[in-house]
Order: sequence, then structure tokens, then C-alpha cells
Amino acid sequence: MAESTGKAVVEVVDVGKKYGGRWVLRHVKLLVNPRDRIVIMGPNGSGKSTLVKILMGLTSPSEGFVKILGERVGKAGFDKLRRSIGYMPEKTTLPGEMRVEDYLSLFAELRGCTYDDLAESLGLKAFYKAKISTLSQGYQRRVMLAAALLGKPRLIILDEPYANLDIGSRFAIDELLQSYSKDLTLIMTTHVKPGLSGFRTVLLMNGNVIGSVLYEDDYVEISLTCGNKREVLRVYAKDKGHSEKVMAFNKLIREGCIIEDIDVVTFESILREMLSHQAKPTSF
Repeated sequence: MAESTGKAVVEVVDVGKKYGGRWVLRHVKLLVNPRDRIVIMGPNGSGKSTLVKILMGLTSPSEGFVKILGERVGKAGFDKLRRSIGYMPEKTTLPGEMRVEDYLSLFAELRGCTYDDLAESLGLKAFYKAKISTLSQGYQRRVMLAAALLGKPRLIILDEPYANLDIGSRFAIDELLQSYSKDLTLIMTTHVKPGLSGFRTVLLMNGNVIGSVLYEDDYVEISLTCGNKREVLRVYAKDKGHSEKVMAFNKLIREGCIIEDIDVVTFESILREMLSHQAKPTSF
């Protein structure tokens, strides 16, 4: 977990969530500072959406707590604070009979901003007069994303923004997020690899944070801590021998090292190797 600047936007402190007799989150710690761009990545069922619901105050943690902009989630005053958060839920929930233009206009009025430039970036201007119900699932997701980003809220939370999207829509969202979120604080969840650089990815597996990732364009950097010893590996994208080096670090993982930090571009193959072994849960 990153070190606090003293003005953390989000603080997740030892959060756990239990449904029935099963823990879906356990001992989750996360610190998000201003202008951090965080991707929470993990397979389906890893606890990503549950964590987002806790962040939004839609469900309460069974243990631990969350603060957003200094306000404890679930306490009096958080409802007012929620207006400073742009939120896109995992499921598509839109008024089908409303026209796209009217829907965006409503959110723009609430946020005191315009919507044309953002709508154009997402390819929505051609559908202004269309009823939302007539749009494809992908374009409905674009409408929801536009509503979440309007007015550049202090915090943006996107839950599975790539859900049910074709590859063209995914590229459009990646391009928008890459350029639009540089001055924003953003948290998004996904179970697929986003095409983004400069985003720190938190790896969530079986309800535990097991590592973090920073996308860069030309190298992979893995850092493990074994007791007082810190091991660092930097592998450049053109290094064909990177698989053997990663396997050497997997040996350290099997021996009980903690995954402290991982910076990657060629991410999926390394993640696949990492998750094939039991890594001691830690916090990022």
C-alpha cells in the first residue's frame, strides 16, 4: 500500500466482509492518495464488487472501516459526501425511456458542467435523440461512464466498466480514461487486463490483497520482501528470458516471501505464474 501524503482520498483499514459463514473479504488495506489511479484486478468472485459496495456505503463491512475524503463511510454526513463521487455500478441501471441527451443533461445540471465534449469522446453525440433502451449494451455502458465522469468529481469509482463490452468499446473507454483521469483520483475494478499505463493495479485473490502492479511501457519490475531482505527484479519487455527470471521469483514466493510490489507491462503471463502459487497475503 502506498504511503499516506496526509490527505488520503480513500483509506481502507482491515476491512472484512462475511456473508453467512463465508468471508468474501478479509484484512483488506488500501490507501489512495490524490491523483492516484487504481485498478483493482482479480477473477470473478474475488471480492472486487463487494469492496466497491463498501466504499460507496451500499453495504457495511463485517470488520474494519473505510474513510473517504476524511469522512467515515456509513456515518452521518456521508450521503452529502457521496455527491463528490462519480460512480458507475457493475450492472446497467438506466431509465430506458429517457433520451441520451436528456439523461446527460440532467447529470450535467447537477454537476454544473457541460457534457458535449465528454459525449463526443465516447461516441455518444450521434445517439442524443435515441431512447436509452434502444442502445446496445456497450453504448448503455458508455452513457453510464459519461454520467460518472461529468464535472470531474473528486473521486471516481467504476465497477467493472468493461462488462459486456465489445473490443471497440473497451478501446474507447481505455483511451478516455488514459487522458481524462490524469488529474483525477480514480478507482476501478476489472477481471480483464485494461490497456492502461500509469495505473497502479491492486491484485485481489480470494478476498485478500496479494500484490500491486504499476503499468509502464517498457519494463516489468518485481519486488519481494523476505524477512529483512528485499529482492528486486526489473525485466524489460524485449527480454526473451523473462519467463525464467519470473520462475526464480516464484521459488521465493513458495518459500514464504511477501509480494511487496510488482510493476509490469507484460502483466498477464506473470500474474498467471504468480497466482499458481500460494503467496502470503499482504497490504498495499
